[in-house]
Amino acid sequence: DPRALAKCVLLMVEEKKTMRDMVAHLHARPNLCEEMGLDRVPSKSALGRTVRRIPQRYLRKISKTVLESSPSRATA
Repeated sequence: DPRALAKCVLLMVEEKKTMRDMVAHLHARPNLCEEMGLDRVPSKSALGRTVRRIPQRYLRKISKTVLESSPSRATA
């Protein structure tokens, strides 16, 4: 699902992980895949294709929006 892969990329960018680190992170937390709507952990190449399809400017904008609306940031 492209939306689920986009969620992975957003999380990867937010947590400043490499594609390899993100794949390992998802393997270690299978429930996170479920929460994002993934049937299985995506490969590095699947994440790479998704990264190339989403403009970096858009990723930064979404990341900033999510951070600003985060309850933990609002109380900090």
